[in-house]
Amino acid sequence: MRLGFVVLIHLVALFSLAHAAVMDHGRKGFLPPMNERRATPVIDGIGCSTNAECMRKGLPLLKPSKRTKAKRAGASATPLLAPILVYPAGSSGPNTGSRKRGYGKRGITTAPANSLGYISAQTLNIATNGWYSNTVTTSTSALMVNVNLNTGTQSMSTTSSASIPYLCAVFFGIGTTPQLGYSSASYAYISNCANAGIPGSVASINTNAVAALAKAETAIWNVDSTTGRLTVSWTNPAGIGPSTVTPDFVYEAGAFLACTGNSTSFITSQLAAVTSLIKPVIQVVELYVELP
Repeated sequence: MRLGFVVLIHLVALFSLAHAAVMDHGRKGFLPPMNERRATPVIDGIGCSTNAECMRKGLPLLKPSKRTKAKRAGASATPLLAPILVYPAGSSGPNTGSRKRGYGKRGITTAPANSLGYISAQTLNIATNGWYSNTVTTSTSALMVNVNLNTGTQSMSTTSSASIPYLCAVFFGIGTTPQLGYSSASYAYISNCANAGIPGSVASINTNAVAALAKAETAIWNVDSTTGRLTVSWTNPAGIGPSTVTPDFVYEAGAFLACTGNSTSFITSQLAAVTSLIKPVIQVVELYVELP
């Protein structure tokens, strides 16, 4: 009888402990055995949505979330200082495909093998006059321009001259009327001018590196913000030919870089003026700002 009573007491004690354990499992802060704990908290009635909540509940901290870089919304409004590459007409340019853009990151770049090089900062001097006429293989001696990728037709200042800082097109064609037409061999040298000019203005006398009284246009440059390609919007005098022309660039190494409304007529007239048997190589080219 006494043994049965002792057994009964032990059974009651065990029942009480089990009941207490069941009650404690629902209390705030109760930690289940290690083999029952969640490896990664979930956002539900038992889990947690913040690390602070996880700590209060005694659960593991949340796994770090992957950070993503913000996408570039658009080109910067800050002018870009960059060199200009010369390519044979029909090329894709330097800023497409798998070629790594690097100007501004590496500081010094080498011209791509399929290009004709960077426009050299040195102009061809005839007495005190000059225009751009050579290319170089590295950006250290290249012409540098300030270009805004968010702007339409614009002026572009250079680092080559403090007194005539703006890249311009100086009319040096047929006759005195500064007209570039699609049926004319007239042309304009790429040089430097003193005044920035206004987009849509016709050529006017502007202190430049070609000739003292030559007429020039400065606010003529357009740049494609994706490819970096440079084009010119030349404005003709009212009533003479098309109001605006997008001329071709023509280049003879060591002689000139110019723009003309009719590259075929221009090249034909230039070659006809050469009396020697060895004719110069004049190419139709494209210009590209090297993007970072």
